[in-house]
Amino acid sequence: MLPEQDDIKGLAKYDQLARLERELFSWWCTLIFRPEGPPSLPGGLMGMLGGNKGSGISGSMQGFLDCMSKVEKELSSTSGPWFYKHEYPTMIDFVFVSHVERMLASCAYWKGLNLRSEEMKKKYPAVNLWLDSFEKKEYYLAFKSDYYTHVKDIPPQYGPGYDGGFEDQRESYSKSITGKDGKSWNLPLPHDDPVQ
Repeated sequence: MLPEQDDIKGLAKYDQLARLERELFSWWCTLIFRPEGPPSLPGGLMGMLGGNKGSGISGSMQGFLDCMSKVEKELSSTSGPWFYKHEYPTMIDFVFVSHVERMLASCAYWKGLNLRSEEMKKKYPAVNLWLDSFEKKEYYLAFKSDYYTHVKDIPPQYGPGYDGGFEDQRESYSKSITGKDGKSWNLPLPHDDPVQ
């Protein structure tokens, strides 16, 4: 599960990936648990003075997405779906997935950002292949949680999440996750939930 003690490169990669996981976690906390600031403008103050139109997303959303791109790059650097070139997940994969699972639910619920949407699957194909690969493992499915449980468990652990981001999608996703859309919680429940 961990690199061997004499695997200097493997251990260095583990340390670097562990720091990346903490960076992603930090950006997630900034995005979800703090009010979002105004949309980012390219070029900062000079962009504002030059009349550049912003990307329409906050700095915290941009920081989170940029960090997700770093995770994408790391996963893309191996021949398989995992962070290391193994046919199975290692400890760092499990370290990441426990928080990424929370990120999927909370980003959809509070920010309208569905990291499993078709658009995001194109932007982050390696991340989505990694998640798909986990979902084929019975041992992962045995402890994987659902979005509703996450969005109800997160506030007592981390504090309240702040609404923001992509408002139209946020409202739709949050209603779907809580069953208030009038269709997502009708029995029989669908096997393939459109949000999850």
